[in-house]
Amino acid sequence: MPDSLFNPTLALKAGEPVPSIEVDNDEISGQYASGAWEGLLPEFTASWVKQKKFAKPATIWTWGSQSVSFHHLGFSVFIAQFGLPMSYFEALERHLASKLHEKVRFSDYVQPSRSAGWRARVHVQDGATWVLADAYEWSKVGA
Repeated sequence: MPDSLFNPTLALKAGEPVPSIEVDNDEISGQYASGAWEGLLPEFTASWVKQKKFAKPATIWTWGSQSVSFHHLGFSVFIAQFGLPMSYFEALERHLASKLHEKVRFSDYVQPSRSAGWRARVHVQDGATWVLADAYEWSKVGA
């Protein structure tokens, strides 16, 4: 399998609200501060995909916004996904909570769209996990 993937078809369904995980980005300190926690997404996903032998296409999306969900005005990052089972999303939330503690929670149902500013962060295809390298090229996680 190649170490690069070019312009894959990303999993995104209009009109289908999905659950989201919210991360209190402003309040994270230590090694995961300043958005460094986002590296946990491809790392965890690659491990989960390999362990479960998951081969279907899926995409994990993120979007940032002001929020008061953590009882203060701050900047949160919302995570949503299409194509993976709910068991993946529940395991991801537990993993993030184990690293970020009370700075992560299940949030509202959301409807990701590119026009609203959602960005594809991790893509799963052919049993491998990929991260965006540039506008069209994705790099294999762990390659």
